[in-house]
Amino acid sequence: MGLVGMNPEIVKSVSREIARQAQDLAASQRRIDGYVQQLTRVWGGPDCQRFRRTWESPQRAQMSAATTALTDLGATLAREAEEQIQTSQAGSTGGPGATSGPGATTVGLVSTTDGPGDSPLEAAKKEPLGDFAQGLDEALDVAGLNDKNQAAAALRIKQIANVAPEPYKSLFLEHYEEFSYHNDSRGFYQPASDEVHLDFTNEKNNPRGSYATFFHEFGHGVDEHESNSPNQYLSSGYEHNGVTLHDTLVQDVRDNIHQVASEIPFRLGPWTLFTTKVPADQAQHVTDALMNRTGTSGLSNAEVKVYNRVVDYFSQELRSADAEVASDLYGGVTGNVIHGGYGHWDGDGDGTNDALYWYNSSDNSWKDTQQLEFFAGYFSQQITQDPGLAITQRLLPSSSALLDQMAADMKD
Repeated sequence: MGLVGMNPEIVKSVSREIARQAQDLAASQRRIDGYVQQLTRVWGGPDCQRFRRTWESPQRAQMSAATTALTDLGATLAREAEEQIQTSQAGSTGGPGATSGPGATTVGLVSTTDGPGDSPLEAAKKEPLGDFAQGLDEALDVAGLNDKNQAAAALRIKQIANVAPEPYKSLFLEHYEEFSYHNDSRGFYQPASDEVHLDFTNEKNNPRGSYATFFHEFGHGVDEHESNSPNQYLSSGYEHNGVTLHDTLVQDVRDNIHQVASEIPFRLGPWTLFTTKVPADQAQHVTDALMNRTGTSGLSNAEVKVYNRVVDYFSQELRSADAEVASDLYGGVTGNVIHGGYGHWDGDGDGTNDALYWYNSSDNSWKDTQQLEFFAGYFSQQITQDPGLAITQRLLPSSSALLDQMAADMKD
């Protein structure tokens, strides 16, 4: 059978996301209007006029219509969710324990078969749990969490881990009994005491994905324990066939930056309308400036424009929640110049935005944090089957393949 009823909180969350996407689309339309105006000042003749007419009609009109449709859709979902909440509250008067008949309301996801529209995590709810389930109940004794939230957290983590792909599932099963778990306002892993801290009460509704932060911090623990040295992490020095994870990360980012700097795309939403070729020397200078974290000093006026367009391009490419791992790592490699809004900003705890989480202040040398954060983020995306994994693998292709090799080595 299909889904019966509604989870109104999830529907409300989706409605907010659709509304945000509508706002983003409207903002994109305004930016493109500005770009078209800029083009008319540097490009004359019939080709420019034809391009402008193409944008103004029908493309601009279609974009406006799409914005309106998304806004209406988000509002409709929000209204439906609110009506469901009100119906549920009214239905609760059917009496304690009422599950059917007059006055009872079915709320939540109910299904006996895996329908074609199920996400991996929804499908996970229907899979029989493995033999590890009872052991996890005992191991996941979260300090500071009440029994109800404790049971809910344990069940969700079991469901996700149960259908995780290999070798990541095996790594979870191998290590989950080695840590203690603590309800906290912040998420972090404490290597000295093998503690995973997390806001377990609200983690199921994590906007980054249900229990994404849990498996991220758990990934740090796996990384540390697999090194066989206290307070050391396997990813920091991992190499395969003489190639290190650190160098591969840097090369992936460099390659993508240089590609965009060489031929800058002009985008309309997900579509590339045309590209602007950049002289090879300028593209190289811009790439070096971003990779060496030297800013625009020493660049020509033309190169500064290319620099800014490259940064703007990646800020759009990395801005979605699904791109958070790539955003974090591109920020880690470029000193937080290129990012999509998610990253590590305050490296020294003084409340200011800086890149000191990634670099040493004394000599501006690399730390190992790029590798550590990449493994933890990638581990979480793999085990939760996060749709953002495809973005990570596209923007960090060689590094992703090397992490899969690292995980396979861990399992062996």
